[in-house]
This record gives sequence, structure tokens and C-alpha cells, in this order.
Amino acid sequence: MGISTQVCERCGRMFNYAGFGNPFCPSCKSVDAEEFDKVRDYLVHNGAANMYEISEATGVSEKTIRRYLTESRLEIPEGSPIYIKCESCGCDIRSGRYCPDCAGRLSKELNMSYQSFVGEKPKVVAVNNTGKMHFFKPERD
Repeated sequence: MGISTQVCERCGRMFNYAGFGNPFCPSCKSVDAEEFDKVRDYLVHNGAANMYEISEATGVSEKTIRRYLTESRLEIPEGSPIYIKCESCGCDIRSGRYCPDCAGRLSKELNMSYQSFVGEKPKVVAVNNTGKMHFFKPERD
């Protein structure tokens, strides 16, 4: 994945995006890091709290706090009356986007879909072989 031009999701400015992480421009990435530090510090000093309490105390929006949960940067404590939902099956989860069952299933599906793109490495380097291309024999049921 190379560098591409993106529009920052926070401020709308264009910037060069390396292809991983949140598509934020450098200045918004700094603001996001500061906001995460505020949330983390609040939780360290005050213990577990709900999203509303954290947002009110830190000034960080509930939408941003929810994103931290889906990015697995924050985790809802065990025994909480409220959890976030798996995006696939809808069961309760403490952080992330998918429950372990759905993540495993999606991983298998993705792996299977990419198998047709994975080529085999040659076992022996041929010295005087013409290296003619050929077709795979089609699979038959």
C-alpha cells in the first residue's frame, strides 16, 4: 500500500495518507492523541465510568470514545450493564468490532478468498527448461 491523497475525516483538509490508521491529517492526529490521553488519564484517576461521564469530564465526544472502543483502545469492564455490539452477529462485546466467533469466521472467509491470488514458489530452479506456461486442469465435481 502506497501513500495516497485523502481528505481528513475530522477537518476536511487534504493530506498524504500512508494507508493505515485513522485517515486524519497530522494536526488532527495530534488532537486525537491528546483526546485519548485525556480519556485514559480520567479512567486511571477515576476508575471505570460510562461514556457520558467520561465525555462530560474530558470534553471528548461520545462518538470519539465509541471509536476508541471499536479500535480496541478502550475496553468496557466485565460486569457492565451496557456493552457494544458485534457488527456481524449483534452479540455483546467489550471492545473491537467483532466477537471472537465472527472474527474467526471472517478471517477464514478472507483467507479462502485470497487463496486464488497466492502462487506457488518453484521448488527447483530449472537450468535448461523452456518454462512454458500451461493451464491448470479444471476441478470437476
